[in-house]
Amino acid sequence: MKKNALKKELDWFSMLVPLAIVLAICALFVIFPEESKLALSVVRGFLGDDFGLYYALLGVGIVGCTLYIAYNSNTQKCIIQAKSRSIVPSSGER
Repeated sequence: MKKNALKKELDWFSMLVPLAIVLAICALFVIFPEESKLALSVVRGFLGDDFGLYYALLGVGIVGCTLYIAYNSNTQKCIIQAKSRSIVPSSGER
C-alpha cells in the first residue's frame, strides 16, 4: 500500500529525463572514446583556464549557502513544523 502512494508522489519526468541524458552521454563516451577525450579536454580547459576563478568562487558560494541553510535555526524550525503537521497542497498545486 505504501509503495503505491510513493509511486503517485514521484515526479517521473524529472527523474527519467536526466537519467536518459546521462545514459546517452555515457553511451556516446563509450562509442566514441577519442572524440569524448577531446570534448572533455576542451570543457576542462574552459572551466580551468578561462573560467577558473569564477568557477572556484561559485563552488565556495554553493558550499557556503548549503552550510548556512543547514545550520540556520529558521530553516530547522520550518522543517520541524512541516514534519509535525500534515501539509495538504491547495487545489492549484500538484
